[in-house]
Amino acid sequence: MLADEATRHAQGWDYASDQPQPQLVDVVIVAQMHAMIGSGQSEGLSRFDQLPAYSRLGGLELNASRSLDLLTRARSRVDEVKQLLAIR
Repeated sequence: MLADEATRHAQGWDYASDQPQPQLVDVVIVAQMHAMIGSGQSEGLSRFDQLPAYSRLGGLELNASRSLDLLTRARSRVDEVKQLLAIR
């Protein structure tokens, strides 16, 4: 029932799974936070380092500017591959 846990706690910023390893719910919580920040809904959100899910994922040093940098680099790589494959 990993998906069920992830669905129920997707915006449960303080939620901490009782499992020792990172879980799907941790990824979903951090992804939800990124999505909200990216859509301008960041007012009142906790900082990443305050999220149990973020800590369980090993403190990936993710923040808004780092996320944007990663997305920009990923977009650049996708564009390069598209050009190589002549996909438009």
